[in-house]
Amino acid sequence: AGGDLLVTNGDALGSGTLQIDSGTSVIVNAVADSTVAANLTGDGLFDKAGAGKVTLTGNGTQFGGTIGIQNGILQIAGDQNIGTSPGGVFINTQGTLQIDTAGSTNLATVVYGSGNVVKTGAGTVFM
Repeated sequence: AGGDLLVTNGDALGSGTLQIDSGTSVIVNAVADSTVAANLTGDGLFDKAGAGKVTLTGNGTQFGGTIGIQNGILQIAGDQNIGTSPGGVFINTQGTLQIDTAGSTNLATVVYGSGNVVKTGAGTVFM
């Protein structure tokens, strides 16, 4: 068990459930903008690489793994997309976590690293 799944476009992951088990990594190396509509579950690693923007729109409340942003932008609307994982969200120097929300949302997940966090949209983010 374990291993890596590398895709160059988030759309390739579909819109069902994306189970990422411990010891497993899903790496989205996106040069162009794309969307991951799948619901994230499991406790592995979801890693965003490449200069493009990847938007998570699926339900991630059952995800207990780690989110990594190596470069480019990972856009979410709040905890509902990434869960409250004990591994948190690691943002590398060239990475950005963009929280785009129209309403109020929570981000209870630990966010760390040397990258950027940007809030867009008219809503409020509680961290």
